[in-house]
Amino acid sequence: MKTALFLSIVLSFSSTMKACERATPNEPPAESADLSAPATTQPVTPVAPNVEASAADAALTRLDHTIAFHEERASGWLDLSTAAAARHQRAQLSGRYDDFREARRLFAAAFARAPERAGPFLGRASLRSTLHQFALAEEDLAAAEAGAVVVERTRQTIEAARADIAFAKGDYAAAEEVFRRNAEAPSASATDIARFASYQWKTGLREEADATLLRARESVRFDAARTIAWVELQRGLIDLEAAAYQDALRHYRRADEAFSGWYLVQEHIAETLGELGRRDEAIAIYRDVIARTESPELMGALAGLLAAGNPVEQTEATTLIARAEALYEDRLREFPEALAGHAFDHFLEHGAPDRAVSLAERNHELRPSGESKVQLGQAYLRAGRLADAAAIAESALTTPYRTVDLHALVAVALTGEVAEEHARLANAIREGAVEEMRELIPRDE
Repeated sequence: MKTALFLSIVLSFSSTMKACERATPNEPPAESADLSAPATTQPVTPVAPNVEASAADAALTRLDHTIAFHEERASGWLDLSTAAAARHQRAQLSGRYDDFREARRLFAAAFARAPERAGPFLGRASLRSTLHQFALAEEDLAAAEAGAVVVERTRQTIEAARADIAFAKGDYAAAEEVFRRNAEAPSASATDIARFASYQWKTGLREEADATLLRARESVRFDAARTIAWVELQRGLIDLEAAAYQDALRHYRRADEAFSGWYLVQEHIAETLGELGRRDEAIAIYRDVIARTESPELMGALAGLLAAGNPVEQTEATTLIARAEALYEDRLREFPEALAGHAFDHFLEHGAPDRAVSLAERNHELRPSGESKVQLGQAYLRAGRLADAAAIAESALTTPYRTVDLHALVAVALTGEVAEEHARLANAIREGAVEEMRELIPRDE
């Protein structure tokens, strides 16, 4: 499941940026700034306490008030940019694409009101990065950098944002230089440290990555519940890759304790419960999260559990797969860059092989990272294009990207000592990983 990976690229970037245009356009906020927190400079309509509301629900309610206040006042572009940044943050908490759509609209409205060469460039860059519109994000970062007054904190934010984009696009050397320097700085934030941990994990340093994430957890400043949840979520993902499901679940539970109700944590709890054979619990959580997010990815995951059930559940699974495919196709038209990699997983498992290939090729064109190379190799295997799978596997090996799927792809697509070595590495992380990859090849190949 790739939902967390979709957000991991720039979640820390956007959390740093989310209030950057509230006062001074070129000065990002302190680490604790949060548009979902009550603001002392604006009236907030009292809300009756709800003891059952989760932390995520409470944060969404506060964001709704922030958005409504600034949209209604809209005395200038700064109000609109604050509403846009809050809507972007809401999208990351809700997982709903209508929030991304609204954030994009509000940023456009802010720029329409802003003077020439002014506007919420950093906030829009964050949104565009989240949506994998990297070229447009880089244009916004350049515009922010060209501002009349660029304070040191803004310069550092721009540098870190560029490193996030470099990492997403597979420029690992450029990303590592910034990630390592920021993580080792005396003033390193939990976000800085977690960024470097992500790099370590994706380049094969699994134990080192977990240790770095633990350091990030211990360095959290203020009462940053969502940051704590994010760090624990990442630690769980490392365990999930190795099929260490009990360990993964423990981290996910800690994440939910820190920041309850976040769909991103809930979906991974469901996934892990499913792997542990706790089917009914997993199904119940998936149904709840799907009702809140309308996520086609989670519809596919739920369908996978229902397909092994009774005839009524199997019929529902078929309906869910069709519904997920329709949603993917619809959203691909509006958010092609953001959805290409996620829709790929669905079509690899449920759709026509040629459709999986076209999505993987498009994703690789947008960001030729190690991850996208592995996805493209998987698509080629599924389509029976073994020579192409071998070529992209060799290309992936030229990068420092090293995950269990990379090792398994190389083991299946290549031959000789290289394949044997990577088979050993893959199965050392997750037993059976190579056979899982081999099952992608059509039976007649």
